[in-house]
Amino acid sequence: MSSFYSKKWYQRWWGVLIIIFLILIVISFIASALYVYNTKKDIESGKIKIDPETGEIFDKKELIEGTNNYYLGAKNPKLTIVMFADLNCPYCKKAFDLVTNKIIKEYSNRVKIIYRDLPIMGKDSIVLSLASRCAGEQGKFWDMTGKLFEKQGEFKLEELPNMAQSIGVNKQQFINCMAEERYINQIRQDGIDAEKMNIERTPTYMFNEYKASGHIKEDQFKLYINQILKNTKNERN
Repeated sequence: MSSFYSKKWYQRWWGVLIIIFLILIVISFIASALYVYNTKKDIESGKIKIDPETGEIFDKKELIEGTNNYYLGAKNPKLTIVMFADLNCPYCKKAFDLVTNKIIKEYSNRVKIIYRDLPIMGKDSIVLSLASRCAGEQGKFWDMTGKLFEKQGEFKLEELPNMAQSIGVNKQQFINCMAEERYINQIRQDGIDAEKMNIERTPTYMFNEYKASGHIKEDQFKLYINQILKNTKNERN
């Protein structure tokens, strides 16, 4: 009995629990302090932005590039180009042909091109965005998007399942995906992010953090890329 009562409080089971609880509080406090410090640092550097209207904190890179979007080119690029497009937009058709057939071939080891939806030309545009994404779940996003641009204005929406089937997509799976509007939330998120960045027209490009809108000719496009790549190289040196 004497040995029991001679134990210090921190040697008893409830004392051990108190110590563990206090350690967890300290760890939590340190983690919170580090989060606040790192967040403050990222805000000051521009990596994280605060929405002036809502006070919402968001990651600038994620805002520009989005998540789970399709891309071409380098996995670890020196330059990321994000293209906001509408599948009913004539200039987007020219832009898509330029970036997928010329730009990405010349800069594939240095540049990543991300496609984001901005269907601003009516309900049909949203349906077309869904069609590209539904084909995308079967590995045919770029094929379907290219076909929709190629045949722009030449088909009816009822023909979409047959168009998808013609490029190797399982027709019934595609129909089910379209009926469920399976990717509508991702398309809406692209629109929400575009609004945050004051993007209102298509095509609009984000060259890293630099914005350019409208039809850009090939030589001008390459000029933008080369200048940014040059500046990036100089900054690292």
